Amino acid sequence: MKNYSLLLIFISLTFVTATIAQEADIDNRKNYFVGGAINYSLTNTNKVRLRNSPSISDSEFFTSSIHFGRRFAKNSAIGIRGTYSKSTSISFSFDFAGNLIDESTFTESNYKFEVFYRHYFNIKNKFFFILEPGIAYSRTESEPATVFIPEFINSLIVGLAIIPSYRIADRWNIFVNLGSLNYEFRENPIPIDGPGTIPSKTNIFSFDFRLIDLQLGAEWLF
Repeated sequence: MKNYSLLLIFISLTFVTATIAQEADIDNRKNYFVGGAINYSLTNTNKVRLRNSPSISDSEFFTSSIHFGRRFAKNSAIGIRGTYSKSTSISFSFDFAGNLIDESTFTESNYKFEVFYRHYFNIKNKFFFILEPGIAYSRTESEPATVFIPEFINSLIVGLAIIPSYRIADRWNIFVNLGSLNYEFRENPIPIDGPGTIPSKTNIFSFDFRLIDLQLGAEWLF
């Protein structure tokens, strides 16, 4: 993953240079923006009513992100974002008599650092859209790990997000991150017989337009 780190360092340095050197053609007092977003979902099954099923599960998902950036033109900006998410799933298994025979918990945590570019559409109006391509380094950690679920996954993700936004005040915007189209290069270890692992590399194209990926957020302009 060393090539990922070098690429992200280069993009970050480019961002800092652009922030210092370029002058925006809009009000200098509101070139910068900082904000965050959050999502939380909970699924709690009725274990008594569903005991005729061989297995059911409860799940909890939480994600939060914070971003910072600068507009360097009327309709263009660049920024960085950090995201943390965690999901927990508890599975229950029952026998034919409806008695609980097994309960297991699976936890997955994700850490992501992203550099993004923004293009604003209809920015003169209160309701506007943001098209946001970006590149991110992601690490996912799972517990417990199995033969089918690796202990960790390192990924390089190139994505394109769609973000409807609304200006509620002179310096405040609210937005909904609907999700993104992603191309992901994934690297993770695979257990083998005996000690040690072998590396696995996978290319994935995915759509993240799901309720679990939707994030509500706000940002402050200064």
